[in-house]
Amino acid sequence: MCEYNAIYWQWYNQIYDSELHPSLIQQLVLVDRSNKKLWKAMNFDEKTASFQDFLDAKVFPKNGEIMDASGILCRQSLRNLERGLAGTHLDLDTMNQGIHDTMCSVHCLTSDKMRIAVMNITGCSCSELSTTPVDELYKESGDWCKESSGQYLCDEIGNCGKWKCTLDDFECKRKEYNTMYVPLKGYGNDCSSSINSHLIEWGVIGFLLSAIIFGI
Repeated sequence: MCEYNAIYWQWYNQIYDSELHPSLIQQLVLVDRSNKKLWKAMNFDEKTASFQDFLDAKVFPKNGEIMDASGILCRQSLRNLERGLAGTHLDLDTMNQGIHDTMCSVHCLTSDKMRIAVMNITGCSCSELSTTPVDELYKESGDWCKESSGQYLCDEIGNCGKWKCTLDDFECKRKEYNTMYVPLKGYGNDCSSSINSHLIEWGVIGFLLSAIIFGI
């Protein structure tokens, strides 16, 4: 049963535990006002000159803001990678190594894990969490489902896989990428042990919260 209104916004507005991913916070500190999309996602006002100003004011980001910001950084990283690779004569293995590094970045993994966690917490599918035409923030049909790193990879690099993933299967494209072996890097989910430990940690948190909420 999808508990969107009752649980989703409560989770979204909770203060994010920055100790989970200090490296992500460090990356956000480097962002300035020129990144308008990220600035909007973080709900910064006109007086905020940098993310550091935000922290110095002792106002800390919310779960939802970090989730949205992580997704934006992941997509932007893949887009910048595609632009950097355009016109080069790198061999396929080298190109795939660059993609692997980006897909294993803290912002791509954080975006995915937070969205998976909130689906577990609310009992909602990505389709149920997507905006509808009557919503003020409506983007497009299934917009929430399109915020996975696997979908970003498809949109920005053109690596869409062969699994014929349906839109409402949030994890499908990323899971397919995880089966891809990259020389000197490993499979798509062979990221650093510290990041993987946080993925496991968030999976446990998602399950525990679901158990508390739904009595499973």
